[in-house]
Amino acid sequence: MRRGLGEYLLRLIHHSEKKIIRMMVFACLALTVTQCWRARDPLQFYLAFAQKIEETAMDVRSQPVPAMSAEQTARPLPESWAVVLKAQPAAAVKVSQNGELLGTLSQGELTLKVQAGKIQLDGREIRELIRVQVVRTAAPLSQPQVNQVYLLQGNVQEIPVTP
Repeated sequence: MRRGLGEYLLRLIHHSEKKIIRMMVFACLALTVTQCWRARDPLQFYLAFAQKIEETAMDVRSQPVPAMSAEQTARPLPESWAVVLKAQPAAAVKVSQNGELLGTLSQGELTLKVQAGKIQLDGREIRELIRVQVVRTAAPLSQPQVNQVYLLQGNVQEIPVTP
């Protein structure tokens, strides 16, 4: 009786497997036919897209230009100070502030115009140990201090700039 039950289960699994395979083939065929039916000619698609772009032309002359307030025009530019950095040995360390690249230390020494905030020394691409020293700063700056040293080896260092 066990043999009969085992054979029955094997036939049932085999029969179910055949049904599942047939359903998957039918589903793939239905999907392919549907995609072919719904697809548009690429040339027609691009022409329709270009037509939509040309239809929605903006008339810039008819829109009023917003006037700047006295507060916006009288806003002073942020103060900037000179800072001189020196890399030993010279390396392609990227120096940036507020997301703007100020230069690299590939020549060994770099004079920067910085604002209050933080200077970033990006040495992520450098595998050797680089010593970056603050050589000179403007008189009113309390940070960074002259002769302050930052070590870079595949990392990023931040130098605070405070008046």
